[in-house]
Amino acid sequence: MQTSRKDSRSIIGSFVHNSTAANLLMAFFLICGAISINSITQEVFPYYDLDIITISVPYPGASPEEIEKGIVIAIEERISSLDFIERIESNSREGNA
Repeated sequence: MQTSRKDSRSIIGSFVHNSTAANLLMAFFLICGAISINSITQEVFPYYDLDIITISVPYPGASPEEIEKGIVIAIEERISSLDFIERIESNSREGNA
C-alpha cells in the first residue's frame, strides 16, 4: 500500500510510520499525568456562600389563607429577629407553605 507524500509529512502520518515516536509520546503524557496528579486540588465539600434558605412546610388539606395565618406568619416573625436576614419571601399554596 502506497502512502502519499502529504500523509508522511503530517504529524499523524509520521506517528503511523514511526511507532517508537508514538510510544515515546504516549509515555511522556502518562508520566506528566502521574506527576501532576498530586498537584491537582480537590475538595470534597467546596466552600460556597449560602445566600438563600428555603423552608417548606406541608399542611395537607389546608387552604393558602389558613397556612398563611397559622404557619407562615409565625415563621416570618421568628426569622425576622435574626440579624443576618436581609429579605423574607413566602409563598402559600394549597397544602404547602
